Amino acid sequence: MAIFADFIDERLSRIGYQVETRWSTGKYPEGHWHSGYELFVLHSGVVEISLEGESRLLWPGSAALFPARLVHMTRPVSGRYLCTPLHFSLDLILARTRSDLLTRISAATSGVLIAELASDVAARFLWAAGELRRLQYQDSSPATVEHLVGLVVSDIVYQSPRTGDQPRRSVVSEVIHHMLTNLQSEVSIAELARRFYVSESHLRHLFMSNTGYSPHRFWRKLKIQRACELLRADGSVDSVAAAVGFTTRHGFERAFYKEMGVSPAQYRKVIKLG
Repeated sequence: MAIFADFIDERLSRIGYQVETRWSTGKYPEGHWHSGYELFVLHSGVVEISLEGESRLLWPGSAALFPARLVHMTRPVSGRYLCTPLHFSLDLILARTRSDLLTRISAATSGVLIAELASDVAARFLWAAGELRRLQYQDSSPATVEHLVGLVVSDIVYQSPRTGDQPRRSVVSEVIHHMLTNLQSEVSIAELARRFYVSESHLRHLFMSNTGYSPHRFWRKLKIQRACELLRADGSVDSVAAAVGFTTRHGFERAFYKEMGVSPAQYRKVIKLG
């Protein structure tokens, strides 16, 4: 990861920014840091972003803006994800936006601004990111670059919630938040749809289009992810099964095997040997 950080530092010192849109599997989730600031926009998938050891969850259409000197890493909650990280120097944005950015970040939890982008803001970001990608490998007007970077950064600064406010959430983000805080529950997807005032078919459509998984499969992946953490902490198979909402050990072992390819006992043995 040191090579990657050096590359970002070189780009920032030379042209002031680096941007790319990419698919990632989170295969190498080591923490890293570099100069400048990072605006991380998520287009598809669900990602856990960790800054200085504190984790936040991002959904499709959401963004995180933070000082890149903080040790940070991202990993998918499930599958792979599509994102656009924009690394930039503060010198590229106007003094007023820069001042507001620094004020908002200093007041934000863990030093990171989280925003859920309105459709017009998301579209504007994709357009600006495309222009910046095109310009970063050719001679371009500094004023044009400053305008494009300032455009997308100001969108995030002024869309992110102020201290004490809650970010605006979509139905998918609300449901995922509910899933994460109720991993011990066995609520059916039909009951979940009723809780959030959508039809079961619409909820399935929303999850498939935003995460690539059905609500049932996604919730199961979250439960098994938590089960892995508890098994690594030496929880017994029975206690872990109960903690993630399985009423029988057999049902838990079957679900665990479907996700991980090994039984819970085999998983813990491999972790200990490692």
